[in-house]
Amino acid sequence: MTELLHGGVSHPVPPDGGSLGSGEGAWLRLPGVGVLPEHARVRVEPAGVVIVPAVPEAIIAVNGTPVGPGVRVLADGDRISIGPETLKVKDRPTPPPGAAQQLADTLAGVPSFRPPPPPPGSLREAGDSPRGSTAGPPRSGSGKVVWGILAAVLLGVVLYMLLGR
Repeated sequence: MTELLHGGVSHPVPPDGGSLGSGEGAWLRLPGVGVLPEHARVRVEPAGVVIVPAVPEAIIAVNGTPVGPGVRVLADGDRISIGPETLKVKDRPTPPPGAAQQLADTLAGVPSFRPPPPPPGSLREAGDSPRGSTAGPPRSGSGKVVWGILAAVLLGVVLYMLLGR
């Protein structure tokens, strides 16, 4: 997935592309002086994400080199200049098909924690809780490991979802 970074904000390139410019209909609005209402277009093509001037008088530079009337394939780290505005190209790897289902299947296979039954002859019965105990994660060493692993996996999923966009 390719995104354009502008002013510290990430803008993922839509699958059907979009226009860049100062006009209200632009996918990515660039309010700078000298930016035309529809200055450039980005498209997703088999070769990758490309940029092309929307009109012949639109001036665009990629890494300081002017883009002519033809298309220019963008790469990770490229800097696009349109008027006084600068955008940076960022490529993020796209997860393989089925990655979300594979993660869900993995998480479904993680056994939930169930405390072991009390040893025979103990003073506690299976449903009793010790005085002063509260509901929550188990306090034993192995239980802490299970909860730690589960927390790490969930944190990884959240970070993947936030950074993957």
